[in-house]
Amino acid sequence: MPTNVKNSFKELQDQESAKFSEQSEQKIKHSLDSNVGLFHFLGEIVDLYLPKIFGMFIKMSGGGPSPTDDQSNPNRLSDNDRPKYPNTID
Repeated sequence: MPTNVKNSFKELQDQESAKFSEQSEQKIKHSLDSNVGLFHFLGEIVDLYLPKIFGMFIKMSGGGPSPTDDQSNPNRLSDNDRPKYPNTID
């Protein structure tokens, strides 16, 4: 049998494997991009709203001072009565 004979089945297999690898590569890339986008979106939601949710639960359970108590206190002279950093020595 001569060695220079074309094997059309081998060529077809090579074409199909190249086509399959291109399609699967694009499908995997699209899937990864959409998953990363979803995790990025969920991360932003958690970053924005999770601290506020914890603060809401703390206030609902009765912990922490409410901001309206400080504003309605008649003995308070100004905003400077309450230092920003309470542990600092004047």
